[in-house]
Amino acid sequence: MSLSSLQPAWEQFAQDGQLAIDLFRRDQHLVIRAAVAGVQPEDLSVTVQDGLVTIRGERRAEASIDRDDWFHQECFWGSFSRSIILPEDVDERGIEASIKQGLLEICLPILPSKQKIVIRSLDDEVLSR
Repeated sequence: MSLSSLQPAWEQFAQDGQLAIDLFRRDQHLVIRAAVAGVQPEDLSVTVQDGLVTIRGERRAEASIDRDDWFHQECFWGSFSRSIILPEDVDERGIEASIKQGLLEICLPILPSKQKIVIRSLDDEVLSR
């Protein structure tokens, strides 16, 4: 049994790298975009539950480079995750995700807004009888 399997799930994800995202509205959809260059679709997971979208993945280094051979390193390699609270209610059954040229795009259909209920006064009706 590895040490990581003994950690609570939230602690494991706290060690993940962060994923930068864009979130915007396009027509009747919320759209999340994230640069995931070098990540294969099978190394990504997108879940939506209770208004929270979670993207998890792993960017694998193609070759191991000896520590002494590095001069500078800024690219993140390894596991990453990001959770986003959605600003609108979405139809979880209609969500689509795709990758094109290293850009992950998740389209979430916005549910029609809840109707505002107009409350009418019955006081006037009672007085006019």
